[in-house]
Amino acid sequence: MDTQQKFVITINRQFGTNGRQIANQIAANLGVKIVDRQILSGLAQKINLPEEDIQKMERKKPTFWERVTYYYRNSPAMISTPSVDLMGLTSKQVYKEQVDIMRSIAEEESCVVVGRLGFQVFKDHPNHISIFLFSNVEDRVLKVMEMYGVSKAEALKQIKQVDDAREEFTREFTGKERNDATNYDLAINVSTWGEQGTLDMIMSLINA
Repeated sequence: MDTQQKFVITINRQFGTNGRQIANQIAANLGVKIVDRQILSGLAQKINLPEEDIQKMERKKPTFWERVTYYYRNSPAMISTPSVDLMGLTSKQVYKEQVDIMRSIAEEESCVVVGRLGFQVFKDHPNHISIFLFSNVEDRVLKVMEMYGVSKAEALKQIKQVDDAREEFTREFTGKERNDATNYDLAINVSTWGEQGTLDMIMSLINA
């Protein structure tokens, strides 16, 4: 990857790998934007929906986009917004809006994209590296317990819910399996290498 030109690094990760923090550190090391909440903010601003509502819906079933579409069509705020064609809005259209925001950011500057099917969105980008982070379930449970102050049982429950939702989302919009290593340039077991070792490995690949 040529870091002298505009580039995109996409990070997809299992819940409980601390992948967002690793992605933040990569972006900080390279001095580029981290694209995660920006997507939600851009989408929320465009359709007049609070960002926190989008985040809450993302982990629930039916699929994230089905819930977003339902919310748009039934929210009083949305119904009162004449600029939005609520009845014509579909889950695929909402997904396209998000992709457009991601691509518009990448056209302007180099960035690190966390989740949001970045591996698929930027698969044809000429200066792109896609990375997948995974961990042993025992380590993921401990991380979730630490981060959210929940019991082991609740951590396991959250991990399953998030894994199922992300897998369903990936299949629906890419037709691929999220955990398939062939989707990525690099797949790293954070349990094996540790967070610092994982960061070092990724930076070595980028600098190479």
